[in-house]
Amino acid sequence: MKKLFIIILCLIVITPLSAQKVKKGIEYMLNIEAFKQAPLLVWYGWDFSNAKMRDFSKFQEGELIIGAHIPAILAELEKLYSGERTKRVTKKDSVVVDVTSIQDLYQTMDSKTFIVPRYKEIDIDSVKAIVKNYKLPQTEGMGMVIIIEMMNTEKDLGRFVSGYITFFDIISREVYYAIKMKGLPGSKWGFNDYWVNGLTELHAYFFADYYSKLTK
Repeated sequence: MKKLFIIILCLIVITPLSAQKVKKGIEYMLNIEAFKQAPLLVWYGWDFSNAKMRDFSKFQEGELIIGAHIPAILAELEKLYSGERTKRVTKKDSVVVDVTSIQDLYQTMDSKTFIVPRYKEIDIDSVKAIVKNYKLPQTEGMGMVIIIEMMNTEKDLGRFVSGYITFFDIISREVYYAIKMKGLPGSKWGFNDYWVNGLTELHAYFFADYYSKLTK
């Protein structure tokens, strides 16, 4: 009985500590000095145009998800991540918001290839190519975009949404810094809120655990 009590006590102590572990990201520090020195930041929002979903129950729903759910998710994210909030968390002197130039690219997605049977990774070279191909109206500053990679619900990999938080020079399209992170969806009910929850967690972990170290 005494041994059982000790085991239970250990589980009570260990569980909260495990929950507080830093959410690991894969960092690409390509030009941190330029990243630090950029006074103007343009927040482009969330790029779904290269995203894939792995959900075996939804193979016939690609058109519905792209046509209805993704724009609704983006609309909710726009409410949450205003220019004021972006300026506060990035601590940049000047922040401009342009959430149409990149976010609207979701309309170019192919519903026939959106739902996939296996993990589809975007590597850093692909991120650079994606950034290079953006058509942007701005002529100065540093851009910030979150490039969505995967939306996964299958149990073998665990449910998550992954993406690259990316900072780049708007003129040269040089990527200064990118980090691949995951967020855990599903604490809220409903398809849209399910994924918004994962995306907000991805964003929050980056600014809580990584961003301040970059700006020192």
